[in-house]
Amino acid sequence: MTASIMSPEVVETIALDVIGAWQSLDKRKMARLLAEDFQATGILSEAFDKEMFLLYQCVLSEAFPDWKFNVVSVVVHDQTVHVLTQPTATHLGGLDVQLFGLPMPIIPATAKRIQGDYMVLTITVEDNHVTACNIQGGLMSLLEQLGVFGWRIAQPSMN
Repeated sequence: MTASIMSPEVVETIALDVIGAWQSLDKRKMARLLAEDFQATGILSEAFDKEMFLLYQCVLSEAFPDWKFNVVSVVVHDQTVHVLTQPTATHLGGLDVQLFGLPMPIIPATAKRIQGDYMVLTITVEDNHVTACNIQGGLMSLLEQLGVFGWRIAQPSMN
């Protein structure tokens, strides 16, 4: 089965709908927009599948309920959309990065307001679904902005 050709306007709309679903904490809409074989890269070193990406959205939404991407510009090239953003959020809930394999305790709410550096989301759309998303910056950049990057993780004693 060949992929259908979509207009640049439709491709852009679908990409921006995913961003809107994230910001409005709409996991159901996000799940409908993502292809079953969806892959997200740039969050950590390993790609996230659809299920893990939806979990990532939930974890960040709990920790940063006012997360906004603040879209600066959008460039569409064929089925790929490059979205330049400057995220803002307030750390109002616990951030549990253990769910993603990071050996850190839950990071309690700090009430710290972040205004991230510019971040590019590269979103691929095929057959009216998002099949891939590369998130420049990822989770480590967010942890650094919270001031927790570089925390020493206690290692078990070998005594």
